Amino acid sequence: MEVGGNSLRQVVGKPIGQLFVFGYLRDDQGRKVFDANSGRPLRDPNPIDVGTALPRYFGGITNTFNYKGLRLSALIDFKLGHQMIAGANMNYLRHGLHKRTLVGRAEGYVIGDGVNPDGEINTVRSDIQPFYEANNVLGIYEDFVFNAGFWKLRQITLGYDFSRFLPENLFIKSLRLDVVSNNVLVLKKWTENMDPEQVSNASDNQLGLDFWPSLPPTRSLGFNLNVKF
Repeated sequence: MEVGGNSLRQVVGKPIGQLFVFGYLRDDQGRKVFDANSGRPLRDPNPIDVGTALPRYFGGITNTFNYKGLRLSALIDFKLGHQMIAGANMNYLRHGLHKRTLVGRAEGYVIGDGVNPDGEINTVRSDIQPFYEANNVLGIYEDFVFNAGFWKLRQITLGYDFSRFLPENLFIKSLRLDVVSNNVLVLKKWTENMDPEQVSNASDNQLGLDFWPSLPPTRSLGFNLNVKF
Protein backbone atom coordinates (compact mmCIF):
# COMPACT_ATOMS: atom_id res chain seq x y z
CA MET A 1 0.00 0.00 0.00
CA GLU A 2 1.15 3.53 -0.69
CA VAL A 3 0.19 6.67 1.16
CA GLY A 4 0.25 10.03 -0.60
CA GLY A 5 -1.80 12.97 0.59
CA ASN A 6 -4.85 11.25 2.01
CA SER A 7 -4.91 8.46 -0.58
CA LEU A 8 -3.97 4.83 -0.28
CA ARG A 9 -3.52 2.26 -3.00
CA GLN A 10 -2.14 -1.23 -3.42
CA VAL A 11 1.19 -1.14 -5.23
CA VAL A 12 1.02 -3.48 -8.23
CA GLY A 13 3.35 -6.48 -7.90
CA LYS A 14 3.94 -5.99 -4.18
CA PRO A 15 2.77 -8.38 -1.44
CA ILE A 16 -0.61 -7.69 0.16
CA GLY A 17 -0.17 -5.70 3.34
CA GLN A 18 3.18 -4.19 2.34
CA LEU A 19 3.32 -0.52 3.36
CA PHE A 20 4.90 2.30 1.38
CA VAL A 21 4.98 5.95 2.49
CA PHE A 22 6.36 9.18 1.15
CA GLY A 23 9.24 10.64 3.15
CA TYR A 24 11.22 13.85 3.35
CA LEU A 25 13.46 14.92 0.49
CA ARG A 26 17.05 14.59 1.76
CA ASP A 27 20.46 15.44 0.39
CA ASP A 28 23.36 13.01 0.02
CA GLN A 29 24.20 13.49 3.72
CA GLY A 30 20.69 12.61 4.83
CA ARG A 31 19.73 16.17 5.77
CA LYS A 32 16.16 17.32 5.17
CA VAL A 33 15.68 19.74 2.29
CA PHE A 34 13.41 22.75 2.85
CA ASP A 35 11.80 25.09 0.35
CA ALA A 36 13.99 28.19 -0.11
CA ASN A 37 10.96 30.51 -0.06
CA SER A 38 8.50 29.03 2.46
CA GLY A 39 10.91 27.18 4.75
CA ARG A 40 8.64 24.15 4.70
CA PRO A 41 9.88 20.60 4.04
CA LEU A 42 9.97 19.07 0.57
CA ARG A 43 8.82 15.54 -0.29
CA ASP A 44 10.87 12.80 -1.86
CA PRO A 45 8.94 11.64 -4.97
CA ASN A 46 9.93 8.01 -4.38
CA PRO A 47 7.92 6.11 -1.72
CA ILE A 48 9.72 4.19 1.02
CA ASP A 49 9.04 0.53 1.82
CA VAL A 50 8.44 0.54 5.58
CA GLY A 51 7.45 -3.10 6.10
CA THR A 52 4.30 -5.15 6.34
CA ALA A 53 1.02 -4.49 8.12
CA LEU A 54 0.56 -8.23 8.73
CA PRO A 55 1.94 -9.55 12.04
CA ARG A 56 4.60 -12.24 11.72
CA TYR A 57 4.08 -13.59 15.22
CA PHE A 58 0.98 -13.77 17.38
CA GLY A 59 -0.22 -15.88 20.24
CA GLY A 60 -1.22 -15.97 23.87
CA ILE A 61 -0.27 -17.32 27.27
CA THR A 62 -2.86 -18.43 29.84
CA ASN A 63 -2.17 -19.21 33.49
CA THR A 64 -4.74 -20.52 35.95
CA PHE A 65 -4.31 -20.85 39.71
CA ASN A 66 -6.72 -22.78 41.97
CA TYR A 67 -6.83 -22.75 45.75
CA LYS A 68 -9.68 -24.14 47.85
CA GLY A 69 -12.39 -23.18 45.38
CA LEU A 70 -10.82 -19.84 44.47
CA ARG A 71 -9.62 -19.61 40.86
CA LEU A 72 -7.55 -16.87 39.23
CA SER A 73 -6.95 -16.94 35.48
CA ALA A 74 -4.97 -14.49 33.34
CA LEU A 75 -4.54 -14.28 29.57
CA ILE A 76 -1.62 -12.40 27.98
CA ASP A 77 -1.62 -12.11 24.19
CA PHE A 78 0.68 -10.51 21.66
CA LYS A 79 1.15 -9.54 18.02
CA LEU A 80 4.63 -8.74 16.73
CA GLY A 81 6.57 -8.08 13.55
CA HIS A 82 4.33 -5.59 11.75
CA GLN A 83 4.06 -1.87 11.12
CA MET A 84 1.30 0.70 10.99
CA ILE A 85 0.86 4.23 9.68
CA ALA A 86 -0.53 6.27 12.56
CA GLY A 87 -2.36 8.94 10.63
CA ALA A 88 -4.22 10.12 13.72
CA ASN A 89 -0.90 11.53 14.91
CA MET A 90 -0.69 13.42 11.63
CA ASN A 91 -4.01 15.05 12.49
CA TYR A 92 -2.75 15.89 15.99
CA LEU A 93 0.28 17.54 14.39
CA ARG A 94 -1.59 19.66 11.86
CA HIS A 95 -4.13 20.79 14.47
CA GLY A 96 -1.44 21.75 17.00
CA LEU A 97 -2.29 18.92 19.41
CA HIS A 98 0.99 17.00 19.11
CA LYS A 99 3.87 17.80 21.47
CA ARG A 100 6.12 18.43 18.45
CA THR A 101 4.16 21.61 17.77
CA LEU A 102 5.50 23.16 20.98
CA VAL A 103 8.70 23.96 19.06
CA GLY A 104 8.51 27.55 17.80
CA ARG A 105 5.48 28.68 19.77
CA ALA A 106 7.49 31.05 21.97
CA GLU A 107 9.27 32.55 18.95
CA GLY A 108 6.25 32.62 16.66
CA TYR A 109 8.05 30.81 13.83
CA VAL A 110 9.91 27.59 12.99
CA ILE A 111 13.22 27.13 11.18
CA GLY A 112 13.49 23.60 9.83
CA ASP A 113 16.68 21.72 10.67
CA GLY A 114 18.28 21.00 7.30
CA VAL A 115 19.33 22.65 4.07
CA ASN A 116 17.75 24.44 1.13
CA PRO A 117 17.78 22.99 -2.41
CA ASP A 118 21.18 24.63 -3.04
CA GLY A 119 22.73 22.74 -0.13
CA GLU A 120 23.02 25.76 2.15
CA ILE A 121 21.88 25.62 5.77
CA ASN A 122 18.20 26.48 5.98
CA THR A 123 17.59 29.83 7.68
CA VAL A 124 14.10 30.59 6.37
CA ARG A 125 11.49 31.26 9.01
CA SER A 126 8.17 29.52 8.46
CA ASP A 127 4.90 30.47 10.11
CA ILE A 128 4.01 27.84 12.69
CA GLN A 129 0.66 26.59 11.40
CA PRO A 130 1.67 26.15 7.72
CA PHE A 131 4.90 24.45 8.84
CA TYR A 132 3.11 21.81 10.89
CA GLU A 133 0.39 21.40 8.26
CA ALA A 134 2.97 20.73 5.53
CA ASN A 135 3.32 17.00 6.24
CA ASN A 136 -0.39 16.45 5.73
CA VAL A 137 -0.56 18.65 2.62
CA LEU A 138 2.39 16.85 1.02
CA GLY A 139 1.50 13.38 2.31
CA ILE A 140 4.79 12.92 4.21
CA TYR A 141 4.08 10.08 6.63
CA GLU A 142 7.68 9.13 7.40
CA ASP A 143 7.43 10.33 11.02
CA PHE A 144 4.26 8.37 11.68
CA VAL A 145 5.29 4.82 10.85
CA PHE A 146 5.34 2.80 14.06
CA ASN A 147 6.06 -0.71 15.18
CA ALA A 148 2.49 -1.97 15.66
CA GLY A 149 3.46 -4.84 17.94
CA PHE A 150 2.11 -5.16 21.47
CA TRP A 151 1.86 -7.30 24.56
CA LYS A 152 -1.43 -7.04 26.45
CA LEU A 153 -2.96 -8.39 29.59
CA ARG A 154 -6.11 -9.26 27.73
CA GLN A 155 -8.24 -10.86 30.42
CA ILE A 156 -8.29 -11.56 34.14
CA THR A 157 -10.89 -13.83 35.72
CA LEU A 158 -11.32 -14.24 39.46
CA GLY A 159 -13.96 -16.64 40.68
CA TYR A 160 -15.10 -18.83 43.53
CA ASP A 161 -16.87 -22.19 43.54
CA PHE A 162 -19.61 -22.18 46.17
CA SER A 163 -20.70 -25.77 45.46
CA ARG A 164 -19.27 -27.26 48.64
CA PHE A 165 -21.51 -24.99 50.72
CA LEU A 166 -24.71 -26.21 49.08
CA PRO A 167 -26.91 -28.71 50.95
CA GLU A 168 -26.77 -32.21 49.46
CA ASN A 169 -30.52 -32.37 48.86
CA LEU A 170 -30.70 -28.96 47.16
CA PHE A 171 -31.88 -28.94 43.53
CA ILE A 172 -28.82 -26.82 42.63
CA LYS A 173 -25.79 -29.11 42.17
CA SER A 174 -23.06 -26.51 41.62
CA LEU A 175 -22.71 -22.75 41.84
CA ARG A 176 -19.83 -20.65 40.64
CA LEU A 177 -19.39 -16.86 40.38
CA ASP A 178 -16.63 -15.20 38.32
CA VAL A 179 -15.60 -11.59 37.89
CA VAL A 180 -14.14 -11.02 34.42
CA SER A 181 -12.18 -8.01 33.15
CA ASN A 182 -11.22 -7.63 29.47
CA ASN A 183 -8.61 -5.37 27.82
CA VAL A 184 -7.04 -4.88 31.22
CA LEU A 185 -3.63 -3.42 30.47
CA VAL A 186 -1.15 -2.69 27.67
CA LEU A 187 2.08 -4.24 28.90
CA LYS A 188 4.25 -3.08 26.00
CA LYS A 189 3.67 -1.00 22.89
CA TRP A 190 5.68 1.10 20.46
CA THR A 191 3.01 3.44 19.09
CA GLU A 192 2.70 7.08 20.11
CA ASN A 193 -0.46 8.64 21.57
CA MET A 194 -2.58 5.61 20.76
CA ASP A 195 -3.34 1.98 21.44
CA PRO A 196 -1.77 -0.17 18.68
CA GLU A 197 -5.20 -1.74 18.06
CA GLN A 198 -6.81 1.69 17.74
CA VAL A 199 -6.99 1.60 13.95
CA SER A 200 -9.75 3.34 12.02
CA ASN A 201 -9.96 3.35 8.22
CA ALA A 202 -12.51 3.33 5.45
CA SER A 203 -12.22 -0.25 4.20
CA ASP A 204 -10.49 -3.57 4.77
CA ASN A 205 -8.07 -2.96 1.88
CA GLN A 206 -6.44 -0.20 3.92
CA LEU A 207 -4.75 -2.60 6.31
CA GLY A 208 -2.23 -0.93 8.60
CA LEU A 209 -3.49 2.62 8.02
CA ASP A 210 -5.00 4.63 10.82
CA PHE A 211 -6.14 8.03 9.68
CA TRP A 212 -9.36 9.06 11.37
CA PRO A 213 -9.19 9.75 15.13
CA SER A 214 -11.06 7.00 16.95
CA LEU A 215 -11.84 5.85 20.45
CA PRO A 216 -9.34 3.42 21.99
CA PRO A 217 -10.40 -0.13 22.88
CA THR A 218 -12.41 -0.05 26.08
CA ARG A 219 -11.81 -1.95 29.29
CA SER A 220 -14.79 -3.93 30.52
CA LEU A 221 -15.82 -5.57 33.78
CA GLY A 222 -18.48 -8.25 34.02
CA PHE A 223 -19.78 -11.20 36.01
CA ASN A 224 -20.40 -14.82 35.10
CA LEU A 225 -22.77 -16.92 37.16
CA ASN A 226 -22.64 -20.64 36.43
CA VAL A 227 -25.41 -22.75 37.95
CA LYS A 228 -25.91 -26.49 37.38
CA PHE A 229 -29.10 -28.33 38.33
